Amino acid sequence: MRHSVKEGDEQCDDGPANGPNMACLATCVLNVCGDGDVGPTEGCDDGDLDNGDGCSSTCAVESCGDGMEQGDEQCDDANMVETDGCLNTCKSAFCGDGKIQDVVEECDDTNLDDNDACTNACIKAVCGDKKIQVGEEECDDGNQNDNDNCNNSCDLNIKRVFVSSQLYNGNLGGIMGADAKCTTLATAASLPGTYKAWIATDMDSTAPAVRFTKANVPYVKTDGEKIADNWNDLVTGDLASPIDVYETGVPAGDEKEVWTNVEASGIEDNDNDLECGDWTSTAPNVNSSLGDWTRTDGRWTDLDASEDHSCDDTRRIYCFQQ
Repeated sequence: MRHSVKEGDEQCDDGPANGPNMACLATCVLNVCGDGDVGPTEGCDDGDLDNGDGCSSTCAVESCGDGMEQGDEQCDDANMVETDGCLNTCKSAFCGDGKIQDVVEECDDTNLDDNDACTNACIKAVCGDKKIQVGEEECDDGNQNDNDNCNNSCDLNIKRVFVSSQLYNGNLGGIMGADAKCTTLATAASLPGTYKAWIATDMDSTAPAVRFTKANVPYVKTDGEKIADNWNDLVTGDLASPIDVYETGVPAGDEKEVWTNVEASGIEDNDNDLECGDWTSTAPNVNSSLGDWTRTDGRWTDLDASEDHSCDDTRRIYCFQQ
């Protein structure tokens, strides 16, 4: 039995404990990093002292996170932080990887779609960046001129007009109820902005000429066709095109008459009691004046008195973006 006493030129001698993977090899030589034998304190030993080959110069198994770039690693910063340029997979961070990198990225949505809330440069999309955010912006011309075709809210500089796809009896819920009906239809059709109904009671203050925004931009139908150049053009009595398109952009198909009580100039109808009891009545003996969405002359909003209708009938309404 070996006696475990170091003799001569032996570096060590542990007797029966000498051998592979031990602190002292069978040749009585110390097991050291780089000798190709994995010693008791070593994680690996590939026979060299090179880094980057899987086994480091200290005989530790190299892995992502040890601070040494190796193999197919693109980086290794020895931490588990995902926002510093080197991911926890030891791959270099890039725009589109889903990890927002501090300082250099404002967002990262894992795609290179340039028309959503995060651009393909990983910068948050904003109105004025010349990139149209789908569902959020109608246009983006990259300037701060509020009077061109694209305003500073990235909406097209137009006012939309439609005839309602829904039919209503004379009880519209008053002026506010009618406006709310327009807004509900516009919202369901994903139209931007706020909307008011082209109706009036027997009070001048309720007429479109008083309560509407008098826009200096074109009024267009939801299919893009213009009906008037601006407010002044709208109230001259003649339209460039009939208001014959629903909020959805679909051409109107039937029931051409529209609740109004409004003259072509935008004021309330001078005749009395033609507004369904301030738009709260469905009584068969109460009437309202009407318009005709097929017309482009003044009768688009103000038909002859002989064509007035009972408030228990159902008709459409005009809706104007403000």
